[in-house]
Amino acid sequence: MWAFGECARGDLDASRRKWAASLFRTALPAVATFTSPRAWAFALLGLSSYAEAVDLDPGSRECRHLLAERLMTILSSVETRDWVWFEKGLSYDNARLSQALIVTGVSTGVPSYVAAGLRSLRWLMGLQTTVADLFRPVGSHGFGDVLSPPRAFDQQPLEAAATVAACCAA
Repeated sequence: MWAFGECARGDLDASRRKWAASLFRTALPAVATFTSPRAWAFALLGLSSYAEAVDLDPGSRECRHLLAERLMTILSSVETRDWVWFEKGLSYDNARLSQALIVTGVSTGVPSYVAAGLRSLRWLMGLQTTVADLFRPVGSHGFGDVLSPPRAFDQQPLEAAATVAACCAA
């Protein structure tokens, strides 16, 4: 969905933009059945790009609201003063969750989405910054450890890309 949205918005070839928009519309009903928070975030990022290419129909707007509210719900159900995150464990591509709320909040004019995205991103950045102020993304060793800080090393390149994109959105 994210790739289709990006292609519909920005591909240099008009026929590919039209093709991607058509596939996006066709696939969109399945998005409501997704259960993964990252899939919701990726779809939200695609919806934001798609919305720049076409006027959103009511179904697309409703789907965007549904997915953003799902992220807000899981954040509020897990978040504590010391754990400002959507899940009880850190996993992969973490910053995309925050980025999706920031981007969606900006494009829809919903300040609570932006605030939640910024709050969770600040918290994540605190965990991903060493005492020497160096970036150390979450490593894949220990995925799913409940309410535990990230372990050092074993990082994936996508963490750096996701974090840079989320910070740019912020």
